[in-house]
Amino acid sequence: MKVYEVISRYIDGRQNQFVLNEIENDVIPENTRVVLKTRDVYHDYFTNKAIAEKFIEDSKKGLI
Repeated sequence: MKVYEVISRYIDGRQNQFVLNEIENDVIPENTRVVLKTRDVYHDYFTNKAIAEKFIEDSKKGLI
């Protein structure tokens, strides 16, 4: 099945970068968060591209 992965990177609490990847996987991976000294990295997974794109837009607006 197609799964859409959104990678979000935040530096000093501010959004810095969003990446949308399309991957093939048998299951939907669990969302993860990695907290590093200078940045936080989030991996969120969706089964629908439109929802993944809306997640990115809402994140940019500070709604999430």
